[in-house]
Amino acid sequence: MKKLLTLVLVLFSLVSFSQSVELTQDELGYVHYKKYYDSTRDVMEKGQYLNGKRVGTWYQYYKTGEVQTVAYFSSDKREGKWRFYNLYNDMVIYAYYNEGRLTKTIQIRNHE
Repeated sequence: MKKLLTLVLVLFSLVSFSQSVELTQDELGYVHYKKYYDSTRDVMEKGQYLNGKRVGTWYQYYKTGEVQTVAYFSSDKREGKWRFYNLYNDMVIYAYYNEGRLTKTIQIRNHE
């Protein structure tokens, strides 16, 4: 609980100055995080915290709204298959993580 409070206070201070972070907590205790580009209200990054640690699926977006990264966390450690996309929404890299350690990468070649 102390970690969650610390996280909320740190993120609240970011909201106070930039107005670009939004936090909401659900009935299960997950804190849903969204960070916006300053000049617009377009989402830059979104994900969730549980007990002050990143968990589940996280997304990062280009300013155009296209997905840049799909990432997975387990207790704040990188986990599973991460996907990276270019601006044309083509997947360009897979990265595989196990308990926070990179185990494999695969670069996808575009077929034009």
